[in-house]
Amino acid sequence: MRTSTPLETVAPSSLGDVTAPGVAALIDIGSASAVVQVVASNPTSIRDDPRGGIIELARDKVSLRLGAALINGRFDDATVERVVATLCRFAALARRNGVDPASSAMVAVATEAMRRAENAPALCAAIARESGITLRVIDGTTEAALAFMAARMRCPAGMLVSVDIGGGSTEVAWGQGAQPDVAVSVSAGAVVLCGRYGLSGVVDAPTLDAARADVDALLAGGGLPRHPPALMSAGTVVLGTSGSIQRVAKLLCARQGNDPDAVDGRIIAADDLKWVIDTLASRDLAARKDLAGMDVERADVLLAGAVIIERVAYWLGHDEWRVATTGLRTALAA
Repeated sequence: MRTSTPLETVAPSSLGDVTAPGVAALIDIGSASAVVQVVASNPTSIRDDPRGGIIELARDKVSLRLGAALINGRFDDATVERVVATLCRFAALARRNGVDPASSAMVAVATEAMRRAENAPALCAAIARESGITLRVIDGTTEAALAFMAARMRCPAGMLVSVDIGGGSTEVAWGQGAQPDVAVSVSAGAVVLCGRYGLSGVVDAPTLDAARADVDALLAGGGLPRHPPALMSAGTVVLGTSGSIQRVAKLLCARQGNDPDAVDGRIIAADDLKWVIDTLASRDLAARKDLAGMDVERADVLLAGAVIIERVAYWLGHDEWRVATTGLRTALAA
């Protein structure tokens, strides 16, 4: 099982000093996209603020789709150039907002796609040389723990489960303290699953069932226990912090005539998820993009993300989740 107890090594301070006065720049290079936030932190508002107490000063996002760009375990030259150019762009944004990319106020991490890439060390060296940014490739347990720590800011007491579904992996963690008792990272991601089963358009039932079976096998092989006894008590809260669950929530809000951006705190139940999966599977990509509340950049991979949510919910024994807009970068800024 890919777990660690306790997890002292994942304190945000170990990745950089973003608690000092002033501003910080936080970069997350995922398997679907790369994001930079220039932030100031307001810890007194963390529990009640959907942003986790972060005051966002500037932001940029690039859809790199690194999970799909891995070919035989490597990024090709064109992908390397795109990533380096993106980090140079992020460095320029940081400088414009008073953050030196080479300073400790710049915290940059990368996750599953970079973990799997054989040429990740060379890519990190090129990024440092061209942009001044030190990019750290964090392991899956650390990623899961950081997602939990961000979720804990919104749910200060009791048994908490955090689930973060990315483009290349899914992180699940739970516990009753500030850090998780169990943290698991599984190589089941929306971008990879979408590409493997062709889930970007109309999908028939046998293909969906095959994708579900694949996710189940990945969850089992990755060490996620089925119906963990610790989570069966009343009062357990499951918080979904990923882009996938937030975009599922946007569709549901729009369906009910509500603001699709008001997803923080939204409850997603099994019937909601079934509607999303059935709706997306019955539409081609163009029709998906026309759905109210759809994030068109994620229209191709959202069905895959919804299938992973469904399977993780089944494995955890919890079919009702709460959406949180906090995430890995929230924990880095805490």
